[in-house]
Amino acid sequence: MATDLTSIQETVTAKFFTVFLDNAWNPSDEKYQALLSDCFGTGGLFPLGTSKTDIDWRTNFDKQVLGLQQYMISKSVPTSGWVWSRGDGMMDFLNGIAKNRCGVKGSLDSWNPMDVVGVKKSVQSSLKAQIERDVIRGVDEATNRDILNGIMIEAIQKNELMPVSLKKITAKEKPAMEVSKELKGKNAKLKAKHHFQYENFKCDLEWSTDQGQWRNAQEISWDMIDYGSVIRSKYEVHIQARAFSGKSAREKPQHSLAAKGAGAMLGKASIVPLDNYVRSFGLRPVPSPAQHRYIPAEKQPWRSSQISYWVGLYNKLKGVRIAGHNIDFGNPGSYGAGGNQMGFEAALRSALEADQDDGRVTGDPKRKSGSRLTAKLWGMEWLSRYYEISRRGKWEAFAYQLYKASTKELPGTGPFIKVFGQTGRSRKEIKKHIETLPDTSIDWDNLPTGPGPYSIP
Repeated sequence: MATDLTSIQETVTAKFFTVFLDNAWNPSDEKYQALLSDCFGTGGLFPLGTSKTDIDWRTNFDKQVLGLQQYMISKSVPTSGWVWSRGDGMMDFLNGIAKNRCGVKGSLDSWNPMDVVGVKKSVQSSLKAQIERDVIRGVDEATNRDILNGIMIEAIQKNELMPVSLKKITAKEKPAMEVSKELKGKNAKLKAKHHFQYENFKCDLEWSTDQGQWRNAQEISWDMIDYGSVIRSKYEVHIQARAFSGKSAREKPQHSLAAKGAGAMLGKASIVPLDNYVRSFGLRPVPSPAQHRYIPAEKQPWRSSQISYWVGLYNKLKGVRIAGHNIDFGNPGSYGAGGNQMGFEAALRSALEADQDDGRVTGDPKRKSGSRLTAKLWGMEWLSRYYEISRRGKWEAFAYQLYKASTKELPGTGPFIKVFGQTGRSRKEIKKHIETLPDTSIDWDNLPTGPGPYSIP
């Protein structure tokens, strides 16, 4: 016997799955006999004799087929077009991503106990490309693991992927199946990757001299909208990039996400993962206001070169599109009792004056006008990064990284389908869920020998 018996047994299971699915659960006697010879005959993958233990092993593989059949029939999964792997192919690819980009250490079972993986041949390349694109090296490993899990859940729900965990089914047991909790009911709908569209990019640049802050909104904002489908409800997420306390004129802002409608706060995005993600595109992360070379220290005068930088950035952003959409800046200008002056530079100079005077927001003396100003400038820098990422065709991946950096929607364990044995189920109960294997007349203990396509070598 080979040393790594488990890998051989799992490879045999993959062969059984291939033959039965390629033949719509009903292979001919010749094909079934060829399968038995290839797997169990002399010189086969897993040579077996006539002992009770060996016979028990042979029936296990038939029962595993029945367990998979329960899952596929219950989910209306088509049988054609599947490619199965054990240690290579799609399974090797997924395990490699988990180890190299998602921080999975030691046994891969700590992430996903899958033993064989089936993937639709028609989507295998595109699914790998999606994972390569969305699970980026160098960013937060837990976030990457959540993204990988989410993509796998989506593919499973679309009947494109089947990671299967196997347990031996003994002679006294009936085949059974169950899905991991990540795939069950409400959890699966919540935790699958959403099909977002990205809209409503806003950056109010109307400064109110009366209020000591931007007239309409203190943040940059935009929306991620999943308009839903037959299996998904509409889901909207509102993103803001803003300062939260306003007590420091150089406070470092953050992205925050909230689900629309119920007003559920999803969380603030961790700064480090986003910075690392921006670096992965060869871009400079957005510095905090206290560290930005074009923002002076608090209570220090603003230089003309610093003013020119922000006017130039605004002029650049006026003409860009992010995810296919322009940015709504309102009507940039300085507005108040002393008169209105149009244009971003007028708004900026009024805001700078308030900052230099250590001005406060009207009616809220703990909040500084300088915080309102520098948070907006920080947001404009992020709009510039958004544009560069979108221009490179990576916006979808970035938006999902931002979403996952703000929520803890997925657990660390990957999704899988378990095929196992259990006692106590009557034949009548089993027939409610499965078909039967083909009725063959093959004598397993006396397989033919000698030359021939279905003989034992």
